[in-house]
Formats: sequence, structure tokens, C-alpha cells
Amino acid sequence: MEHKGKQLIIYNIIGEEIPEFEVLESYINHIPADEYEFRFHPDKLNLSGYELVELKGNNLFVWNQSKLNNISIFPFTIQA
Repeated sequence: MEHKGKQLIIYNIIGEEIPEFEVLESYINHIPADEYEFRFHPDKLNLSGYELVELKGNNLFVWNQSKLNNISIFPFTIQA
């Protein structure tokens, strides 16, 4: 995650399953943010009732800080 002013950028969710946003929000609501930006497809978050804005451009996130033999990995939330 990255916090920029009133915006919280969420790059990845790591867990056995992707929670609905209501559950996720209970973990991040201590961070003051008016806007959340997801750098993965948020379809499993059940965002009905929220205003969604599509990110324009190339927003692929590749994690270079992996402890898996120093290799770059794609987000765990990516779908092939």
C-alpha cells in the first residue's frame, strides 16, 4: 500500500481468498483516505454502491522485493 494525501493505493491483497471491500476496509480505515486506488482488478471486492473510476494507462504492478530467490513476481491477485 501507498498513502498519498487523501488517496490510498492498494497494490495487492495476499491471503487465502479476496475479501469483500467491507471486510478489507475494517483493516485499513485507520489510514485517512477519501479515495482508494486498486492496482488489480477489484471485481471480487463487491464494490456495488461505490463510484468506480477506471485507471487509464499501463498500471501493471510487478513486485521486485520478493523473498523468493530475488525474482520479480506478478501480483498474487492477477488472473492469467
